[in-house]
Amino acid sequence: MGMHATPGGPLRAGIVLADSEAEAAATRHLQSRLRLLYGVMAGAAVGFYAIDQGLPLLSGTWTSDHVTKPGALIHLGVLLLSAAIFLWLRRGPASRRVLRVLDAAALYLGAGAALAVYAFLFKEGPRDVLAVTAMFIIARAITVPSSPLATFLLSLPIPAAVLLIDRAYGAIWSYDEREITDPVVITSAQVWNQVVLFFGIGVATVASHLTSAMRARLDAAHRTGQYHLDAKIGEGQMGEVYLATHAMLRRPTAVKLLRPEIVGADTIARFDQEVRLASRLTHANTIRIFDYGSTPDGVFYYAMEYVRGEDLEHIVARDGPLPPARVIHVLEQVCRSLAEAHDLGLVHRDVKAGNIMLCRKGGEYDVVKLVDFGLAKDLRHASPVAEGIDAVCGTPETIAPEVLRGEPASPPCDLYAIGAVGVFLLTGHPIFDAPTTMGFLRAHLEEEPISPSRRGVQVPADLEALLLRCLSKDPGLRPPSAIALGDALRACEAPSPWTHEAAATWWAGFERAGAAAIPQGEPQEAMPPHS
Repeated sequence: MGMHATPGGPLRAGIVLADSEAEAAATRHLQSRLRLLYGVMAGAAVGFYAIDQGLPLLSGTWTSDHVTKPGALIHLGVLLLSAAIFLWLRRGPASRRVLRVLDAAALYLGAGAALAVYAFLFKEGPRDVLAVTAMFIIARAITVPSSPLATFLLSLPIPAAVLLIDRAYGAIWSYDEREITDPVVITSAQVWNQVVLFFGIGVATVASHLTSAMRARLDAAHRTGQYHLDAKIGEGQMGEVYLATHAMLRRPTAVKLLRPEIVGADTIARFDQEVRLASRLTHANTIRIFDYGSTPDGVFYYAMEYVRGEDLEHIVARDGPLPPARVIHVLEQVCRSLAEAHDLGLVHRDVKAGNIMLCRKGGEYDVVKLVDFGLAKDLRHASPVAEGIDAVCGTPETIAPEVLRGEPASPPCDLYAIGAVGVFLLTGHPIFDAPTTMGFLRAHLEEEPISPSRRGVQVPADLEALLLRCLSKDPGLRPPSAIALGDALRACEAPSPWTHEAAATWWAGFERAGAAAIPQGEPQEAMPPHS
């Protein structure tokens, strides 16, 4: 099930939808990284505690006093605190302010534990603890997103604390089991400790800078023109469709990107033609084009209207055939969209259930949006591009027989497709039972379509007759225009009307089901154009 977007508006493509959503995404990422850091700290504490208790056990020198030794208590304390915070971070989202406090707490908990060991066991000279502290500072910078300045300032108290410890214990500091009282030796040792820690802070600051720069590059890479891309919602032979938000208007949009690997003079020209033709359409039942351009690195895109809803192919696959009154309601709107296109000299050439979106808009239910004019033909303005894709193109289930015979595409081709879509919506089956694509194409040329009544589906006689008329092999026997077909559909009788209340009930159930976005865009089964 799903909420669906239509091609034609600032799409979601992989990064930021708006400042608020960007902030929410950054907060979620920060929480996941802190959870990882606290998990690693808890694991390290377990390891150190095991070593602290295990080595005496192996050597036979362990006593109950080992449990209460300062080092063991410190490791146990870090384990309990880290595990508690780790589990708390798994419970649900936390505010960014709390997460930043926990970020500082993680640094000072890890470093503080190491410094406590350093202070308590100073006489034994565990100077390697400071190297471990420096490595922890670096690990935190790599794990948790932070600005270089924040990393630097947050780490500064650590070498200051070590200097205080060194000054406090300098007179009794021991090395190699020998008391050292020479001020020069003591001072040089203290300086070396500071060098080790500031080296770690320097590396951590650089690491934060590199990760910040990488995130900035990723943000730029996922920004197309004026649009912030968030997630892919569809793809086809020529491009991918993303949900996005306009950087200034904060309007959700669908953005279609031309695949870089197929970019060439012909594909760019065809992509340009698709945008140019679709942008001429203004009917409420047609997806609107907002913008067109290319990114600095040469990726062509156009932005179109984004609607929340689902295409008819997915609706029938999930819920089964539609009632006749609803089919009439839907197809009549498709006819209105096509009527404008035909008046402008455009033939869609790929009308199918997957290219017909149902949505809620302006308080109305079951509002149709006809999408994907990628195979549209301009009858009034011939072009090399149009000539190059003018042969056999469309979808096997709905392609008109005259196109297969090599005749030019014309408005009756779209009416044939409406007939095929209507039968599918009423029965849940295509108009032919053909196992292969070639079988479908042959059936369009040679066989009579399987009517709803032959499949045992009760359909008003006038509606079935009208759909079968649309499916005539001879274009001249079909309704004379999309407007005429829409009028004829409106005149058909249905056993029970498709009312506003019935539509509202269906949409309430659909939205309660929590439908997620379904891939949309160019149909995967569309026949590629052949020259």
